Amino acid sequence: MSRKLDLFDLLPETILFLIVSYLPFKDAAKTSILSKRWRYIWHATTNIEFIESFFRRPHMLHGGGRESQKRAFINYVGKWMMQYQEPKVDRFRLSFSCPNEFHTDIEQWIRVVVNRNVEELDLSFYWFGWEGRFPPYHATLFDLPSCLYEHGTLQSLILAACNLNDSMIKNFSSLKNLSLECIRLKETFFVNMLPNCPSLESLSLKRCVGLNEMNLEERTAMKLRKLCICHCSPLRSTIKISTPSLRFFKYSGSIQSLLLQHLTSIEEADIDFGYAYVRTDEFRYLLCIILWHLHLAKCLIVCSYVPQVLHNRLLDFIPPPVPLEARHLIMKVGLQERELPGILALLMYCPKLNTLTIKMGHVKFRDDGDPSVEFDFKAFCREREVGFQCLRENLKVIEVDLYQGMKSEEELLRYLLKEAQVLERITITTCKEMDPDDAYPDLYFRNALRVRDFEKASHNLLVSIL
Repeated sequence: MSRKLDLFDLLPETILFLIVSYLPFKDAAKTSILSKRWRYIWHATTNIEFIESFFRRPHMLHGGGRESQKRAFINYVGKWMMQYQEPKVDRFRLSFSCPNEFHTDIEQWIRVVVNRNVEELDLSFYWFGWEGRFPPYHATLFDLPSCLYEHGTLQSLILAACNLNDSMIKNFSSLKNLSLECIRLKETFFVNMLPNCPSLESLSLKRCVGLNEMNLEERTAMKLRKLCICHCSPLRSTIKISTPSLRFFKYSGSIQSLLLQHLTSIEEADIDFGYAYVRTDEFRYLLCIILWHLHLAKCLIVCSYVPQVLHNRLLDFIPPPVPLEARHLIMKVGLQERELPGILALLMYCPKLNTLTIKMGHVKFRDDGDPSVEFDFKAFCREREVGFQCLRENLKVIEVDLYQGMKSEEELLRYLLKEAQVLERITITTCKEMDPDDAYPDLYFRNALRVRDFEKASHNLLVSIL
């Protein structure tokens, strides 16, 4: 170890500065103990990261301990930033709860990095204990300083739990990535934001409130490649997206009318309607239209709601206008018996499918059907046997996660192995947790071993049980 340090000591400081800038901030700080020469080298890093939770000591959070730790964090960061001498900052990340008491300090830090042409800025101001949720309505959120809105060389902006004034945005001409979480937006957000972000390639909105409608068009988002809309509200109007450049699209939230047009470059789509249970014909038709508008996606990810509403009666009167182009289909399912026809429907509509991933154990929705009526699995398959082109010609890999060995799970795998003629590999990862009925993981593993004895159409099939 000492010899290695001696070799490092031969390097000029400019090279050492470059080394620590490539390290994560915590790892760069650890280099200070290597030798006296390294003690302050890490202060030259251009990737700065201050996260309050790293400074918390759980046994000191009671009484005045939390405030004293907060003050210690502020003092440490203030001293570090005051001593910072580098002319350029590549990335600055700050995570700090309830910041308004220290608004002046934080604004000064932001000014320091903005004046050093920071390219990536990540600011999170979640209240302690409210991480990932929208702050209480009585909370006074942090107001971003005006210098941030005028920073024209910013390339990535990530904000959480603070106030964003979209009317002040004038020059985000270099911005490529914008991620907003738990931000109260105005109806004017897209009107004010997008025209001032002509280089925007990635937009992520998570748990944002205030938007009733969303309209993304090619003329205002001509370079947009990635779009994520996760649990935003109220969004009562149709979400309209018409961006030919879009390659990745994710929507999670309540059942919503998604008008998706001209997505000619789409490569991956992820649709998750969460805890939805409405299964009227109106929503079934709406879901089909959404899927067909995403038919060019090579990777398609769907939640349990999708196969539950795609039942055999629907398939008889809403045929797909075009087959889905998916090569990889990922389904997050229950898995309940009523999901089986929807799963098979998706397989039928994906003739070029190469890889099927089934993630078991996801939320099971309220069953409003007649429990006395059972789904005739074999009859359904027999009637549509000619439709499973992927099983005859293309499906080579099946991956199953959180397998338990329930009847519906076995029935599906038994059918797939019997019909998949070119299947090369099936990997089954069993559930490792005990369920409420006191079933143990070793039972799930034994259930999975039975799959090896299922009838197989492919003679070169490798079955792996994990």
